[in-house]
This record gives sequence, C-alpha cells and structure tokens, in this order.
Amino acid sequence: MLALLFLTLGAQAQDVAIKLLVNDDPISDYDIAQRARFLQLTAKEEPGPALNQKTTEMLITERLQYQEGRKLGITASEADVDRVVEDMAARNNLDAAGLSTALGRAGVNVQTLRTALAPRWSGNA
Repeated sequence: MLALLFLTLGAQAQDVAIKLLVNDDPISDYDIAQRARFLQLTAKEEPGPALNQKTTEMLITERLQYQEGRKLGITASEADVDRVVEDMAARNNLDAAGLSTALGRAGVNVQTLRTALAPRWSGNA
C-alpha cells in the first residue's frame, strides 16, 4: 500500500513542469495554476491568458522580494504566516482548518495562500 502511495505521488510530481527560473528559484506550472485559481476565488479574476500573465508577474515579484529579504536577513516566520491565515479565516467565520477545507473544495491548496503571504517559506529559509 505504501509503495502504491509513493508511485502515485511520483506520477503527480512528474506532471509539474518548471516554467521559469528567478535567479535559480523555480516557478512551476502548478504554482501559476494554483495562484490563478486563488485569484479567481478571492479577487473574482476571470480565467485566461491575462490572468496567467498577471499571476506569473506576481510570482516573479514575490520571488525577487523573498530573495532580497533573505539577503537582508528578513523572512516571515511560520508563526507570522499562521497568524495571518488565522485572521483571514476569522474574517470569513472559519478557523484555519475550515479555511483550508474551503480552499481545498475550490481546488486551491492552502499552501498557495501561505506562499502568497511569505513566498517560498519552507521552514528552513
């Protein structure tokens, strides 16, 4: 059973393609698609090439900001990101788990939100 899970995860990972690099920091088609879906939900953006371009530009800007922050020793902590997620959830009469579930039902991984709040935060930045 565990081997089947790893095979499934491996197959999913192969479906993700790097679309561009920002100073050796990859942005994948999955990153772009997830952020576009998130913007469709939160900002009522219309899907299409214009949204994909806007999303790509946002991700590039965030990567550059993160890289500059890292050079200066400025990064968001996991606790900082958690607080913002909890605040967003509360404004929508949810807890963080409820927000994650609601995003998931709409096809958005909650990590997309977390990444938007603190680009490329991974706990080891």
